[in-house]
Amino acid sequence: MEEYDSLEIFCDTMLHRYYDLLIDHHQFIVESIMPITYVHFKNELIWLEILKNREIRQALTSMFRNYQKDEENFVEIKGAKQLIDRTGKLLVGAISCLQLYVIDNFLFHIDRSQKKSYDDCLEFVIDFFNLESKNGDIHCIEYSLDIDGETISPLARNVELLKICRLVFEFLNRKFNTFFQNHPDEQLYFILWSMRSAIIHQLSLSSSTGKLYDEILDYSNTIESILASNEKIGRSFKMNLFTELVNIFTAFGDQENSKKFMSLAKTHSDISFNLIGRLGMRTQFQTKPVSQLMVNLKRLSDDHNKEQQNSEVKITIAMPFNEPLEDNTLLQEVKFINEETSQSKQIVNLKPIEQSLMVTWIKFQQRFGSSTDELLREELLTFIYFLLQHCDHWIMQFILLEMRSLQERSMRRRVERSLKQLQTLYETIRYPNEKFFPEQVFQRIRYFYSTISNPFWRIEKHYADLLFALGVYKSALDVYLRLLNWREMIECYRKIGLLHKAEEIIREKLTENHNQPDMHCLLGEITGDLDCFHYSWKISNNQYARAPKLLGLHYFNIKDYDNALEYFRKSIDVNSMQADVWYRMGYIGLIQEDWNLSVMAYRKVLQFDTDSFEAWNNLSKAYIKLGDKERAMKTLQEAIKCNFEQWKIWENYIAVCADLGEIWEIIHAWHRLIDIKGTYLDDQVAEILVKCLQEHSNDQRLISKSLELFGRITSTSPGTAKIWNLYARLLLMANRDRDDVMKIEQCLQKSQRQILLSDWEKDVYKIIEVLSHFEDVAVNILEFIKKYPPKLRTTLGSFRLSLNSIVGQVNKTRSDLPITEPSTLEKLNAKFDAILHIQNQVMDTLNK
Repeated sequence: MEEYDSLEIFCDTMLHRYYDLLIDHHQFIVESIMPITYVHFKNELIWLEILKNREIRQALTSMFRNYQKDEENFVEIKGAKQLIDRTGKLLVGAISCLQLYVIDNFLFHIDRSQKKSYDDCLEFVIDFFNLESKNGDIHCIEYSLDIDGETISPLARNVELLKICRLVFEFLNRKFNTFFQNHPDEQLYFILWSMRSAIIHQLSLSSSTGKLYDEILDYSNTIESILASNEKIGRSFKMNLFTELVNIFTAFGDQENSKKFMSLAKTHSDISFNLIGRLGMRTQFQTKPVSQLMVNLKRLSDDHNKEQQNSEVKITIAMPFNEPLEDNTLLQEVKFINEETSQSKQIVNLKPIEQSLMVTWIKFQQRFGSSTDELLREELLTFIYFLLQHCDHWIMQFILLEMRSLQERSMRRRVERSLKQLQTLYETIRYPNEKFFPEQVFQRIRYFYSTISNPFWRIEKHYADLLFALGVYKSALDVYLRLLNWREMIECYRKIGLLHKAEEIIREKLTENHNQPDMHCLLGEITGDLDCFHYSWKISNNQYARAPKLLGLHYFNIKDYDNALEYFRKSIDVNSMQADVWYRMGYIGLIQEDWNLSVMAYRKVLQFDTDSFEAWNNLSKAYIKLGDKERAMKTLQEAIKCNFEQWKIWENYIAVCADLGEIWEIIHAWHRLIDIKGTYLDDQVAEILVKCLQEHSNDQRLISKSLELFGRITSTSPGTAKIWNLYARLLLMANRDRDDVMKIEQCLQKSQRQILLSDWEKDVYKIIEVLSHFEDVAVNILEFIKKYPPKLRTTLGSFRLSLNSIVGQVNKTRSDLPITEPSTLEKLNAKFDAILHIQNQVMDTLNK
């Protein structure tokens, strides 16, 4: 495989190669990396030129005739040239359809009335799916882009382009997969465009689907195998490919894979970027500079200048309009004290793939970070402002402006700009002021797949969402109605007190077409009629996942978990990309003590959101119940990473560590719990800790750290009888100097006083607890006087008085205690006899 600097250059080169072989235009042989669009098609896009070509059209027509057949003469082709010819024509035809669909829906609405060649190509493509077509040369078929009950947006333009693209890639994968596997360049090119078609398909649907996700996962695994088996592939190319994969998995909400490929992309890049603090001013009236965030960009390699010589030729076009900040207080940008360090003054030469890496990193953080995290918002805005000053590609500036609007929408002084910017971005695509020029359109799509923007209808929905958040419900309603966002429309009518109007609109739509599963579900949400959900499920042939999901939510809310689980399973079977459903299934597993269900469900949740500390915490609980405490400990460590301040996680963690005998982790967790709560006591964990230390009595470092912990425990709380007794035991184990003698005496005395608090002698169980505790204290006292004989008489004398007191009180009340269980009476008598034996031992020792 040849070495390429970026995916764009690779795709340009492959397109040159295919076009040269297929169309027999030898003038297209590549002598430079100048994009093919500017070599010969100054007045036409290459993708339109391809679709107008007679041979390409013949290949597509032949494919449609054989799509559902297994004709051997179509598959068994002799010679590599003929095979490349057959697959290549279909491949470049499918790619051309995809590119035109992307342009029309994501970048630049093409007016068919003004662009005759585009109109001609669309007519050719539409005929393939027009079952009433009179064109005898074309064999029409039925093909649907709806998957897992999710439908293509009704606002998507010219979906036939996407249809033919997806159909061709499906056909090539079925018929010519072996050929691609034996040709590395062709295989990567085919896999890359197949994956791109799948993500564009996904972005055109209403929600994420499991089938498309599995398809893309297979493509990413193949790409990883290709990269692993080919050492000649350069770092920049790998970085560009990993960046594209981050964008794809981020679109699916798969945090686990997004994080993996983000790490790989940064590892293969020649830059590093982080934030540093510099003195500066943010407002016009500020007189004293304060610390401000600034991007610190470093280049890790000296090869940049050499690579710059091979950079592509840029065509100057109008960039997306950057709405200024119209505020009488805030500056347009932070003004740093040292002008040389100002971000706008820095000389930054970022390659396009490096710009895309930074843009993708911001998208990743924005998608998976907390929307309420003020610090994260400030950090992301700092990166966005920096890149807006230095990016020089249309698509990257477009995405940056959209992300800035989403971050600024909750900022009082910037929300007006956010609103204006979203409207401007939408109009940039939907109603472009510029005429259709191939150079301009080409520059818009350049590096599109390395960053991936939203389709025009989602950008306008962001605009409507902001209007809704600002309380401008009627204006938001107008936009939602235009976008056919029925669920949001219902919420608007709910807010303005006209919910019945929403019901009228939905019923009117059902009158026009009764077989609409989504509309029946919406009607059910408005009326609360469960029959609507059942009917929706029925008419969708059990393919509309939202219907059983809504039924499951109904039963979940009324705590009918058996029925809820039944319907959730049905929904997941259709579309597994529903993190909220998996989360509720995990909760049901905990409630019903179905620990395997909980493990399966929460692991699925964590695939979408690895920072969900609740999911990690609940997963660990399920592992504990299954007896897999080592896994429970690891999952709790992940939960702690997600929320370091949540004391409930630390309590679970210390309990699991105690079960596993992890001494260092117990000490660390206990200190952290005191940090968070101010004080923390747990007799059971403390006892386990001391028992573990007895097994490591030669490790004085462990004992020393444990003594520090017990010192902190007893200084931040009154302690318990058990804690003080264990503290004395630790001091005896330490074998330190005689300064500890007084401390041991104090611990033993406090231990005895703590256990005798309240009316212990009136309750049989408290009596047994007191007697058991004095047995344990006696062990420490006997060891203490053995180590420090001079303390024998004073220590034993005090202990004898305590024993005499409890024996006397138990003798007084024992006969009057309401004991109903014989086993309890036996235990009480046994403990009392043991105390009497200890009392006699103490007396004998003192009388010697």
